[in-house]
Amino acid sequence: MRRGLLLFVLALAGAAVLVATALGADQSVTAGGTSDVFTPKDVTVNIGDTVTWHNATDGRPHNVAFDNGQFKMPSSPSAVPWTTSFKFQSAGVFRYYCEQHGDKGGVGMAGKVTVIDPNAPKDTTPPAITKLSVKPSTFCNNKSKKCKHKGTTVTFTLSEKASVRVDATLKKKRAKAVKAFTMNGKAGKNKKAFSANGLAPGKWKLRLVATDPAKNHSQPASASFTIKK
Repeated sequence: MRRGLLLFVLALAGAAVLVATALGADQSVTAGGTSDVFTPKDVTVNIGDTVTWHNATDGRPHNVAFDNGQFKMPSSPSAVPWTTSFKFQSAGVFRYYCEQHGDKGGVGMAGKVTVIDPNAPKDTTPPAITKLSVKPSTFCNNKSKKCKHKGTTVTFTLSEKASVRVDATLKKKRAKAVKAFTMNGKAGKNKKAFSANGLAPGKWKLRLVATDPAKNHSQPASASFTIKK
């Protein structure tokens, strides 16, 4: 009984090793099959790992061509069974496609390999929002009775690429913030038209918070504006 239990535990341990190996960064992708696609379409590996592509036996010609021209195998789409591999030595995003059924930029039969550096330091620096302005700062919206300057423009500068959430709060006691808009901001100057439709006339505070791809949050940036009656 104990011998059988020991063998069972050893078998499980061996299976765990095999699973750990299978879940390693090396990836395998099938070209074609039931349709003209790469399966899986997107994979992630570490620097120094390899992606291997296999042509499915569907009788249709396929190949793998990198968007940047760094790699292409076979040299032209082929319907015969083939296998090709590429070892990635640098971090980045590598897009590829089948020349017969796709094109650069993710068109048609295309895929993507994301290569990460496991030893790279984590980004812990939050984005910064500066030079925030609302011009004109006094304007009207769909709740105003008379309107000569409908809507405004929100301008600000980001230290890096980040998603930006913008809330507005009426300047009175116990007023709750309402979502004004969200946008994907770029490093540098950003500009967004803001209609403020649905907001009641009065004095308001606009509050911006930016979140970068590493999930670091900026300090809030604020500006005031007034909606005419």
